[in-house]
Parts: sequence; C-alpha cells; structure tokens
Amino acid sequence: MMLTADFIPLAVVAPVILAAAVTDLRMMRIPNTLVLMALGVFVVTLPFLFHDTHEMLWRLLAGFATFAVCFVLFALRVFGGGDAKLFPVIMLFVPTALWSEFLMTFSLSMGITMALFLPVRRMVPADMTGWKSLTPDGRFPMGIAFATAVVGFLLIFTGFS
Repeated sequence: MMLTADFIPLAVVAPVILAAAVTDLRMMRIPNTLVLMALGVFVVTLPFLFHDTHEMLWRLLAGFATFAVCFVLFALRVFGGGDAKLFPVIMLFVPTALWSEFLMTFSLSMGITMALFLPVRRMVPADMTGWKSLTPDGRFPMGIAFATAVVGFLLIFTGFS
C-alpha cells in the first residue's frame, strides 16, 4: 500500500502526536494546545476526505463515540484528561475501513510501550531526568502508546517501511 489521500491527514498530524508523547513523558500532561492543533490539522486536511461524505461522517461518529468511552474512563480515573481528549481526535484520522486494524495496532503499541517503559521507570531515577513519568508511583504516559500506534499504523498500512 502507499500513502493515499485517506492517510495524508494522519501523516500530517503524526508530529503533533509525537509532541504529545514527549510532553506526556516529561510532564504527565498532554496540553490542550496540542489536542487543538491536532483537531486543526483534521479541519485543514478535510479536503482530502471531502470526496467521500460518508467517510467523513463515519469518522466524526467514531470521534464522538471514542470521546464518550474516554470520558467514562476519565471519570473512573483510568485515563487522564489529555488522553481522553487526544484519543478521540486521533480516531478522526483513521480510515473507517481500518478501524479494527488501528485498534489492534494501538493495543499492541500499548502492550509494547508498557513492557519497555515500566522497567525503564525502575532503572532510571526521575530526579536524574526531571521527567515526571519516571516517578515510581507515576501513572503510565498514554501519549507514548498513542504515538507508537500512529507511527506503527502508518508504517504498516502505507508501506513506508
């Protein structure tokens, strides 16, 4: 597969998602400005999706449904606020025909990043780096799972390998 019009918006927003991962690692926060930038990229790249109104509407539905689920996870303190806002925005960029593949990629990314990150947290003292995510009692920075999923998904499904 190659980079088609359906994937261009996701490729354009990838650097914003990577920036969210870095801020999540450093501060355990995903700033609203990055979420709004990602949403802005979606609006600006809408012409790439405009050829198919149904695709655009289904993506909006996915964003709203994901937000509802993430809101519940936030209320249950499973997700942070930035995570609950960023994940629905990411879903706006995923082609509807590949939702299950993206969610599988996300699941694998989450497992891999947790398996790699948690031992690093035990080995590297947070006071050496100043990164809040490395504190022993810290939560998992979901931004790295989001970024890994987006980049991995692009590499797998567009043939950038």
